[in-house]
Amino acid sequence: MIQKITNGEYLKRVDNMSGEERLALMDRVGQWLRSGARLLTRKAEEPTAQLQNVMQISGDWNDAECQAWTEGVRLLTAFVGTGETWLPEMIYTKAAKRTIRRVVEILNAAGSSEVRQTTAGKTAGSASSKQGRGANAGRQTKKGTRAKKTQGKAEAQQNLKSCVPSRPKHIDQYIHLLPEKTQERAKQYGPLKREIEAARENMRLLMADPHSSNADREKWAKLAARNDEKIARINAELDREWEKVAATGRVVVDDLGMAHLLPAEEEKPDKEKRTKKTSAAVKAEARQTEDEKRREYLKKWLRDTRTNPSDERREQWKKNFKELLALGGEITDSIRKAGEYYGVELDGKTAECIQHKNNN
Repeated sequence: MIQKITNGEYLKRVDNMSGEERLALMDRVGQWLRSGARLLTRKAEEPTAQLQNVMQISGDWNDAECQAWTEGVRLLTAFVGTGETWLPEMIYTKAAKRTIRRVVEILNAAGSSEVRQTTAGKTAGSASSKQGRGANAGRQTKKGTRAKKTQGKAEAQQNLKSCVPSRPKHIDQYIHLLPEKTQERAKQYGPLKREIEAARENMRLLMADPHSSNADREKWAKLAARNDEKIARINAELDREWEKVAATGRVVVDDLGMAHLLPAEEEKPDKEKRTKKTSAAVKAEARQTEDEKRREYLKKWLRDTRTNPSDERREQWKKNFKELLALGGEITDSIRKAGEYYGVELDGKTAECIQHKNNN
């Protein structure tokens, strides 16, 4: 059975490594993709991997499979901050099928990226080594210069990409920046997750019951698998749409983790008539606009009582309610009734906040 890795086992982040350290890391990644990834990919296709996390199913793994997982996660720690690694906890709590795929995808992408960079470096170096040979020395020097410029542009683009803020962890923190159709589909995320958890629990109970039938177990396994595929499609769409928004270079994330979109710079033919605004003024105006949109979204969300009460919903309701207060939103009777519906008591310090907002 696997054990969670500790903070002391984390590797240095890849963007802080020297050239030699990166080469050593990529060598380990390549070896793991050729061996460990193959072992775990087979385990990901087992029915239990769709219903249980790796901590639950690894009890039936052999030593080689457990070692493959531990080494994969240890390598994954080098890429924290460069992608959604689900570290430190979610990698152990999500369905094993999804977490195995996540480890393989990130390490495979890292290995492919390193191969492209190495190939580009060899090409540039080959061009530089030909300088000064015979009558073509001048032309080769120009080629070397062009290669360096091309590489410089690539590095500049990579640096620009690294400046784009990471996507917030919670959908509610950035979904308002995405298309309306994506927002509608994202509303299914929570209910689908709850159905999967219920299916897993039913599956667990049936597996513990010696009198249960294979048909019953298969029914819940198929339900979990279908919902897992739906969630995967939603996540893929969220990935695509977030990348489109982030590519504009206008995304900022505030101290509360909320994503905001700065307005696009307007182009006017008459330069003399252009309105000059300071960066602070542009950001303040953008923040005000986004705050208005966010307030309307929060009020609509807080009034919604179509979701069944649960601890998860109650905690999210409290969080969104506090955010609405912080943004100066108006608290209506329908919001108060929704709070009562979800078991949130609007009294004490919270009640004083509501009274203060209404008096103003």
